[in-house]
Amino acid sequence: MTVDRLNVPPTPPLLTIVDQTPAPIAALERESLRWSVAGTARRLLDAVEHAAGADLPAVLDGVLEVLRAQRDTAHEVEVVWRLLPLLGQLGRAHGDQPSVLRRVLPCLYTYLLHTDVALRAAAIDAWTEIASRHPVPSSLRDLLPALTADPYVIVVRSVLQAARRLPWTEEDRKGLLRYAVSIAEATLASDADTLKAALFAVRPSVRPRHEP
Repeated sequence: MTVDRLNVPPTPPLLTIVDQTPAPIAALERESLRWSVAGTARRLLDAVEHAAGADLPAVLDGVLEVLRAQRDTAHEVEVVWRLLPLLGQLGRAHGDQPSVLRRVLPCLYTYLLHTDVALRAAAIDAWTEIASRHPVPSSLRDLLPALTADPYVIVVRSVLQAARRLPWTEEDRKGLLRYAVSIAEATLASDADTLKAALFAVRPSVRPRHEP
Protein backbone atom coordinates (compact mmCIF):
# COMPACT_ATOMS: atom_id res chain seq x y z
CA MET A 1 0.00 0.00 0.00
CA THR A 2 1.41 3.41 -0.94
CA VAL A 3 1.44 6.48 1.29
CA ASP A 4 -1.06 8.36 -0.87
CA ARG A 5 -3.68 5.66 -0.28
CA LEU A 6 -3.51 5.68 3.50
CA ASN A 7 -6.22 8.36 3.70
CA VAL A 8 -8.61 6.41 1.49
CA PRO A 9 -11.00 4.32 3.57
CA PRO A 10 -11.10 0.69 2.57
CA THR A 11 -14.08 -0.34 0.51
CA PRO A 12 -16.09 -2.95 2.37
CA PRO A 13 -16.96 -6.05 0.41
CA LEU A 14 -20.45 -6.17 -1.02
CA LEU A 15 -22.76 -8.43 0.93
CA THR A 16 -25.70 -10.23 -0.52
CA ILE A 17 -28.37 -10.60 2.13
CA VAL A 18 -30.66 -13.52 1.54
CA ASP A 19 -33.93 -13.74 3.47
CA GLN A 20 -34.13 -17.36 4.50
CA THR A 21 -37.32 -16.93 6.53
CA PRO A 22 -39.67 -19.75 5.56
CA ALA A 23 -42.67 -18.52 3.59
CA PRO A 24 -45.30 -19.48 6.22
CA ILE A 25 -43.39 -17.63 8.94
CA ALA A 26 -42.91 -14.58 6.72
CA ALA A 27 -46.65 -14.56 6.03
CA LEU A 28 -47.37 -14.73 9.76
CA GLU A 29 -44.99 -11.86 10.40
CA ARG A 30 -46.69 -9.73 7.76
CA GLU A 31 -50.10 -10.54 9.23
CA SER A 32 -48.85 -9.73 12.73
CA LEU A 33 -47.58 -6.37 11.51
CA ARG A 34 -50.89 -5.66 9.80
CA TRP A 35 -52.85 -6.40 12.97
CA SER A 36 -50.43 -4.30 15.00
CA VAL A 37 -50.95 -1.31 12.71
CA ALA A 38 -54.72 -1.85 12.72
CA GLY A 39 -54.76 -2.06 16.52
CA THR A 40 -52.75 1.14 16.86
CA ALA A 41 -55.04 2.93 14.41
CA ARG A 42 -58.10 1.72 16.31
CA ARG A 43 -56.74 3.00 19.62
CA LEU A 44 -55.91 6.33 18.02
CA LEU A 45 -59.39 6.67 16.56
CA ASP A 46 -60.94 5.78 19.92
CA ALA A 47 -58.86 8.53 21.52
CA VAL A 48 -59.96 11.03 18.88
CA GLU A 49 -63.62 10.08 19.38
CA HIS A 50 -63.22 10.51 23.14
CA ALA A 51 -61.59 13.92 22.65
CA ALA A 52 -64.60 15.06 20.62
CA GLY A 53 -66.57 15.30 23.85
CA ALA A 54 -64.19 18.01 25.04
CA ASP A 55 -63.56 19.91 21.81
CA LEU A 56 -65.79 18.73 18.98
CA PRO A 57 -65.06 21.61 16.55
CA ALA A 58 -61.31 20.98 16.78
CA VAL A 59 -61.72 17.24 16.26
CA LEU A 60 -64.00 17.77 13.25
CA ASP A 61 -61.54 20.28 11.81
CA GLY A 62 -58.75 17.73 12.17
CA VAL A 63 -60.65 14.81 10.66
CA LEU A 64 -61.97 16.81 7.72
CA GLU A 65 -58.54 18.30 7.06
CA VAL A 66 -56.96 14.83 6.96
CA LEU A 67 -59.64 13.67 4.54
CA ARG A 68 -59.01 16.66 2.27
CA ALA A 69 -55.26 16.12 2.42
CA GLN A 70 -55.57 12.46 1.41
CA ARG A 71 -57.59 13.11 -1.75
CA ASP A 72 -55.99 11.32 -4.71
CA THR A 73 -52.93 10.23 -2.76
CA ALA A 74 -51.37 6.77 -2.59
CA HIS A 75 -52.66 6.29 0.96
CA GLU A 76 -56.17 7.67 0.42
CA VAL A 77 -58.06 4.39 0.66
CA GLU A 78 -56.18 3.11 3.70
CA VAL A 79 -56.59 6.36 5.64
CA VAL A 80 -60.11 7.34 4.58
CA TRP A 81 -61.51 3.84 5.10
CA ARG A 82 -60.53 4.15 8.77
CA LEU A 83 -61.82 7.71 9.22
CA LEU A 84 -65.28 7.46 7.65
CA PRO A 85 -66.70 5.26 10.46
CA LEU A 86 -65.41 7.84 12.95
CA LEU A 87 -67.16 10.58 11.01
CA GLY A 88 -70.38 8.57 11.15
CA GLN A 89 -70.04 8.05 14.90
CA LEU A 90 -69.36 11.73 15.51
CA GLY A 91 -72.34 12.71 13.38
CA ARG A 92 -74.61 10.28 15.20
CA ALA A 93 -73.44 11.34 18.67
CA HIS A 94 -73.29 15.09 18.06
CA GLY A 95 -75.62 15.69 15.12
CA ASP A 96 -77.95 17.79 17.23
CA GLN A 97 -75.21 20.40 17.73
CA PRO A 98 -75.13 23.40 15.39
CA SER A 99 -73.31 22.96 12.08
CA VAL A 100 -72.10 19.39 12.76
CA LEU A 101 -74.23 17.69 10.11
CA ARG A 102 -73.75 20.62 7.72
CA ARG A 103 -70.03 19.84 7.82
CA VAL A 104 -70.12 16.05 7.98
CA LEU A 105 -72.77 15.13 5.41
CA PRO A 106 -71.33 16.96 2.37
CA CYS A 107 -68.02 15.21 3.02
CA LEU A 108 -69.70 11.80 3.27
CA TYR A 109 -71.67 12.47 0.10
CA THR A 110 -68.48 12.81 -1.94
CA TYR A 111 -67.46 9.31 -0.83
CA LEU A 112 -70.86 7.83 -1.72
CA LEU A 113 -69.78 8.58 -5.29
CA HIS A 114 -66.14 7.53 -4.93
CA THR A 115 -64.52 5.23 -7.47
CA ASP A 116 -63.14 2.94 -4.74
CA VAL A 117 -65.64 0.30 -3.65
CA ALA A 118 -64.43 0.13 -0.03
CA LEU A 119 -64.88 3.87 0.41
CA ARG A 120 -68.36 3.78 -1.13
CA ALA A 121 -69.38 1.08 1.32
CA ALA A 122 -67.84 2.90 4.29
CA ALA A 123 -69.64 6.10 3.32
CA ILE A 124 -72.99 4.28 3.12
CA ASP A 125 -72.39 2.81 6.58
CA ALA A 126 -71.43 6.19 8.05
CA TRP A 127 -74.45 7.89 6.46
CA THR A 128 -76.70 5.14 7.81
CA GLU A 129 -75.21 5.57 11.28
CA ILE A 130 -76.17 9.26 11.27
CA ALA A 131 -79.54 8.90 9.54
CA SER A 132 -80.68 6.27 12.03
CA ARG A 133 -80.79 9.02 14.66
CA HIS A 134 -81.04 12.39 12.89
CA PRO A 135 -83.05 13.80 9.97
CA VAL A 136 -80.82 14.03 6.91
CA PRO A 137 -81.23 15.14 3.28
CA SER A 138 -82.51 12.67 0.73
CA SER A 139 -79.06 12.14 -0.79
CA LEU A 140 -78.85 8.42 -0.04
CA ARG A 141 -82.39 7.87 -1.27
CA ASP A 142 -81.63 9.80 -4.47
CA LEU A 143 -78.63 7.54 -5.11
CA LEU A 144 -80.54 4.28 -4.60
CA PRO A 145 -80.77 3.47 -8.34
CA ALA A 146 -76.97 3.63 -8.63
CA LEU A 147 -76.27 1.97 -5.29
CA THR A 148 -78.61 -0.97 -5.86
CA ALA A 149 -76.95 -1.51 -9.26
CA ASP A 150 -73.50 -1.70 -7.68
CA PRO A 151 -72.30 -5.32 -8.12
CA TYR A 152 -69.69 -5.37 -5.34
CA VAL A 153 -70.55 -7.49 -2.32
CA ILE A 154 -69.25 -4.99 0.21
CA VAL A 155 -71.55 -2.29 -1.19
CA VAL A 156 -74.46 -4.73 -1.41
CA ARG A 157 -74.13 -5.50 2.31
CA SER A 158 -74.01 -1.80 3.18
CA VAL A 159 -77.13 -1.05 1.11
CA LEU A 160 -78.95 -3.96 2.77
CA GLN A 161 -78.00 -2.65 6.18
CA ALA A 162 -79.30 0.80 5.27
CA ALA A 163 -82.52 -0.81 4.00
CA ARG A 164 -82.99 -2.52 7.34
CA ARG A 165 -82.05 0.36 9.65
CA LEU A 166 -83.54 3.45 8.01
CA PRO A 167 -87.08 4.64 7.37
CA TRP A 168 -88.09 4.84 3.72
CA THR A 169 -90.97 6.05 1.61
CA GLU A 170 -93.44 3.38 0.57
CA GLU A 171 -92.08 3.39 -2.97
CA ASP A 172 -88.48 3.02 -1.83
CA ARG A 173 -89.44 0.36 0.69
CA LYS A 174 -90.99 -1.79 -2.02
CA GLY A 175 -87.98 -1.31 -4.27
CA LEU A 176 -85.59 -2.27 -1.47
CA LEU A 177 -87.65 -5.35 -0.66
CA ARG A 178 -87.41 -6.46 -4.28
CA TYR A 179 -83.69 -5.74 -4.17
CA ALA A 180 -83.20 -7.77 -0.98
CA VAL A 181 -85.16 -10.69 -2.40
CA SER A 182 -83.11 -10.66 -5.62
CA ILE A 183 -79.87 -10.62 -3.59
CA ALA A 184 -81.07 -13.50 -1.41
CA GLU A 185 -81.96 -15.54 -4.47
CA ALA A 186 -78.62 -14.84 -6.20
CA THR A 187 -76.38 -15.39 -3.16
CA LEU A 188 -74.67 -18.72 -2.65
CA ALA A 189 -75.27 -20.49 0.64
CA SER A 190 -71.53 -20.27 1.34
CA ASP A 191 -71.77 -16.47 1.55
CA ALA A 192 -73.56 -16.49 4.89
CA ASP A 193 -72.99 -12.82 5.71
CA THR A 194 -74.59 -11.47 2.54
CA LEU A 195 -77.43 -13.98 2.73
CA LYS A 196 -78.16 -13.04 6.34
CA ALA A 197 -78.11 -9.33 5.49
CA ALA A 198 -80.59 -9.91 2.66
CA LEU A 199 -82.92 -11.97 4.81
CA PHE A 200 -82.88 -9.39 7.59
CA ALA A 201 -83.70 -6.67 5.06
CA VAL A 202 -86.67 -8.67 3.76
CA ARG A 203 -88.18 -8.77 7.24
CA PRO A 204 -90.70 -6.07 8.27
CA SER A 205 -87.83 -4.08 9.79
CA VAL A 206 -87.64 -2.28 6.43
CA ARG A 207 -89.81 0.43 7.86
CA PRO A 208 -92.03 2.81 5.92
CA ARG A 209 -91.30 6.49 6.28
CA HIS A 210 -94.13 8.94 6.90
CA GLU A 211 -93.81 11.66 4.33
CA PRO A 212 -95.00 15.17 5.24
